[in-house]
Amino acid sequence: MTTNLLILAGACFNSKGSFQKCALKPDDCSSQVFRSSYWLSQNADAEIMSLCSNQQSIRNLNSLGRCNGQADRYICTSDKTACRFAAVFEPNADDCNLVHDFHDGNEFTNAHFGFCYQDSRFGDDIRYCAWSFQECGGKDS
Repeated sequence: MTTNLLILAGACFNSKGSFQKCALKPDDCSSQVFRSSYWLSQNADAEIMSLCSNQQSIRNLNSLGRCNGQADRYICTSDKTACRFAAVFEPNADDCNLVHDFHDGNEFTNAHFGFCYQDSRFGDDIRYCAWSFQECGGKDS
């Protein structure tokens, strides 16, 4: 049985506590304060929570970076751990969103994500997408 999970965004707030924009990770907020989706669900008003949980809005967030090297084929991806050489990762690429890669000259148009694999000795194998390979844990990842 396959379970589809939706991604929820957090948000950036200025120093006075005013909402600025939806964001997926603290790096997206630069000098602003990042609040997680859980924090929003507990503390934000319904309008902000609705905006930052709208899947179409989330798909368009420029929250991915780019493995900016030929060995990685210049892919849009979520974290430097997805690059063969972490040093070539450039965060927050303007031509990447959660779904599309708009880089001129690429033969593909989709963003790329890593996945975790855990060999289950007592049931089904577990495979899931991950923002960073550090989320996989375990020796079978």
